[in-house]
Amino acid sequence: MKRYFPHRVELFVFLAMAVISAVIVSLAAQRDVALFACTLPMFLVAALLGFRRSELGRVRAVDPAPALAVSPLKD
Repeated sequence: MKRYFPHRVELFVFLAMAVISAVIVSLAAQRDVALFACTLPMFLVAALLGFRRSELGRVRAVDPAPALAVSPLKD
């Protein structure tokens, strides 16, 4: 369960993104559009970090090369 909590570097990344987003939203004329534009990258980073820690993020693809190395026409 402990592996699901963010590490120190991840927290600093989110903190930096939050501060930059807050500055951009406060300076924007249309706050709704700026809020959406700033939260979308934050959501994508959080989704990728969560995927990396999940079981699906650790699955490796099977290498199909050994199956292709055998040729039935070889004498």
